[in-house]
Amino acid sequence: MWVPGMLALLLFWPATDYEAEGLKALGAKQYEQAAQLFSQAVQTDPKDYAAHFHLALTYSLLGKDAEAIPEYQKTLDLKPGLRISTHFFTAESGPPRAFGTIWPVTGSKCIG
Repeated sequence: MWVPGMLALLLFWPATDYEAEGLKALGAKQYEQAAQLFSQAVQTDPKDYAAHFHLALTYSLLGKDAEAIPEYQKTLDLKPGLRISTHFFTAESGPPRAFGTIWPVTGSKCIG
C-alpha cells in the first residue's frame, strides 16, 4: 500500500556514507571491515579517487599488496600528479610496501 509522502521519505533517507564508515573502521584498526566499506564506496562512485586510495591503503595494511597496487594505480589515473605524504604512517608500520612498487612505475611523487 502506497502512503502519501513515502516517496519524499525515500528521497531524503540518508544514504550510507561508505567512505566515512570505512574511515571509522580504519581508525579502529578493523581493516577487513574497512576494506569492505571502501569497496562499496568504490562501487558507489568509481571515480572517487579518495575511495580508491583508502581501499588501497587498507589492502596494504592487510598485507594484500596484489590487491593494493591496482587501487593505487586507479587513484593516480583519476588524480594524476597526486602527492601523498607518508607522515601519517606510524614509525612501526612505515609506508605500505606497495608504494615502492607503484611510484617508480607511475612517476608520481610520494613525499615524506
